[in-house]
Amino acid sequence: MKILIVGDAFITKEQFQEKCWRLEELGHEVEVMEWGPSERSDLENIIRNMEKGNISDDSSLDEIKKHIIGKDALFVDFCPVPASLIRQVKLIGVTRSGLSNIDLAAARESQVEVIHISGRNAIAVAEFTIGLMFAVSRNIAYAHHAMMNGHWQKNYAYEPAELEGKRVGLLGFGEIGRTVAKKLFSMGCEVVFYDPYYSGISKYASSVTMEDLLRTSDFISIHVKLADATKNMISNREFRMMRSSSFFINTARAEIVNSEALVEALQNNLIAGAALDVFLEEPLNENDPLLQMNNVVLTSHIAGSTPEALVKSVDLLFDEFISKSEKFT
Repeated sequence: MKILIVGDAFITKEQFQEKCWRLEELGHEVEVMEWGPSERSDLENIIRNMEKGNISDDSSLDEIKKHIIGKDALFVDFCPVPASLIRQVKLIGVTRSGLSNIDLAAARESQVEVIHISGRNAIAVAEFTIGLMFAVSRNIAYAHHAMMNGHWQKNYAYEPAELEGKRVGLLGFGEIGRTVAKKLFSMGCEVVFYDPYYSGISKYASSVTMEDLLRTSDFISIHVKLADATKNMISNREFRMMRSSSFFINTARAEIVNSEALVEALQNNLIAGAALDVFLEEPLNENDPLLQMNNVVLTSHIAGSTPEALVKSVDLLFDEFISKSEKFT
């Protein structure tokens, strides 16, 4: 097959090229090019727009449209793939589990198969999630901030809590949720999860109802994808079910949680604290009430951003393609 690969600020042209030998030794012809802004922060603005359903077909794709002529497949990371590109190929490959940058309706209409991967950043997000649990429950972030500002502080908004022996509830049990569960289980936590789409059996966690999870968990962590069914999944009703001593963690998407309800829960001590890596507005507005609170830890949407996760995804996509290559030739 003739394959066009498009790198970006997250997975660069050079990183793709380092792995292309795997395809070339199987007889595939590969061309690699670059798309998009060079700064990741600028690309993140485009990504957020695509997540709202806006897949652009503008002049930034002009070079890709020239190079895609005569190609059989197009592999991308975050590059938008509108109908005009989809109609040129037999196969689209994406180095992520999310497909917000692909016009899936056009792919179905043109009978173009889309392959993608899951779990490229599962370890990165899982480790970060647990890191946030420690940061908020043991006052690590607050103590650091106090020290950097010249204060030797011992008392904080709430008493610290150990993680071992606590019940951790995971909303969503996909690749990331299962990785979090495995790591927490090894640390002596009781892990429960709610996921109506998961039918497997885990030796690290038990399936419970959402209400049971909210009412009984010491830590509650979000690991569902953003969709119509999950938007505002956590709001006033759900926060009122939680224990006043519980900690709320979100490394998924801000839209899954009603922001006003979250602020109210923190202000009124419906929960002990929260640790958040995602926000409705990024960067966070300087007037956001979260910035005025002493029971919340905030990070700048970095949970899944590790070099290991990005490089790994190239091999995962190539593995997926190679395993199905006979189907496409």
